[in-house]
Amino acid sequence: MAYLALAFEEGADIIPGFFQINDEVKSNASLLMDLDWRVKAELVVASLNGLANVFEMLDPPLSLTEPHGKVLEVAGLLRKAGESYTRGIDEFDMPLLETGSTLIWEGTMLVAEVTDDIDAYCPQSG
Repeated sequence: MAYLALAFEEGADIIPGFFQINDEVKSNASLLMDLDWRVKAELVVASLNGLANVFEMLDPPLSLTEPHGKVLEVAGLLRKAGESYTRGIDEFDMPLLETGSTLIWEGTMLVAEVTDDIDAYCPQSG
């Protein structure tokens, strides 16, 4: 699974940061008015977009072409989550923030599927 190593490494830093800011605003919606929190949240969203770029730029070995389609789906979910979250922040819209959070959750679940798929295609990669 070497071809996914960089994306997994970056995601291990970015995704927990996303869930942290999400938990903060769910507990205290007034943070949407706090400039410092908004800047922090926008940086996390920018990191999500960067992570989507990493997933899109991955070049799978021929044996993993089929599971790579799910990797690209993860990138799409990250982008949609970022867009939803940015709009939610800009429009002070909690349902849009929740949509972004749900999309991130779906992306993390899809990463688990990708890992299982790759293990099935290349058991020695696990």
